[in-house]
Amino acid sequence: MKRFARVYHILESIQYGILYIVSAFIGGVGLDFLFPPYSKLKKTKEVLHEIVLQCISLIVIVYIIRYFIKQVPILFPVYPGSGYKPYTTHEFDGEMMMSLIFLSSQLNLIWKINLVSTRIYEQFYKEERLMEKKD
Repeated sequence: MKRFARVYHILESIQYGILYIVSAFIGGVGLDFLFPPYSKLKKTKEVLHEIVLQCISLIVIVYIIRYFIKQVPILFPVYPGSGYKPYTTHEFDGEMMMSLIFLSSQLNLIWKINLVSTRIYEQFYKEERLMEKKD
């Protein structure tokens, strides 16, 4: 019976993993387009405000996505006596999947964070960091 429970856990992980990948990618790309693009010409304070607003928006979008995905029923039949309890896999919450997809789909946010951290680094150490985007 444990074998069936493992298969169910794998199927549940795959189902919710795919849902999180698709929704996080769409949400991440959409959020990236809502905010101003990366520019080295902006002041650090202005870029920092954009980062904070984008991260707050990200928190709200993650909450909404998780709410709607948790409303989706399991797409495969669960047989009694299999030892499987639905909605108990760790992937059901989708933290790891959404973090990876959200961050990698928001290139402007990544470059803005790099810009601010580079400027802060230069303030403390009076030298430039290696990672820099060419405009």
